Amino acid sequence: MEVDDKAKKKPRAILDYNASKGGVDTADEMLRAYSTKAASRRWPLAAFFNLLDIVTLDAYVICKDVQITIKKRRDFIIELAEKLCLAEKNRRRTVPQLFHLKRTREHAEEELPLNKRTKCKICQSNKTRVQCSNCSKFVCGTCSTPVCKSCFEM
Repeated sequence: MEVDDKAKKKPRAILDYNASKGGVDTADEMLRAYSTKAASRRWPLAAFFNLLDIVTLDAYVICKDVQITIKKRRDFIIELAEKLCLAEKNRRRTVPQLFHLKRTREHAEEELPLNKRTKCKICQSNKTRVQCSNCSKFVCGTCSTPVCKSCFEM
């Protein structure tokens, strides 16, 4: 086995591989460093996370080629995520609150444990943890409807 005489003694096979590895190997290595992948049994979600990783890496490579100042990749990803979410954050600030239901674990007379639900006070059949913000009655999703503030106050 041949080794290199540099400070880091690497076998010749590793040196040859590093000298001839192409874009796919480099991209795979960079994708492993920062990934959005999460465990999921749904293949569309896994495909989305994979595409998100690849698009983020592509954007970083393009930005690195165009700009003179080079950011760290982690800082670039954080800035990209903030810019992508900015329009939605601004839109949410202007839309009135749609739901006037609050999630709670407490009933008017008794306290509900985290894993317990109680019957809907309207239909008496569905179980729920959602409580009306006005009267504190427990209401299921089929008996409650989302309304805007102006309709709710009428």
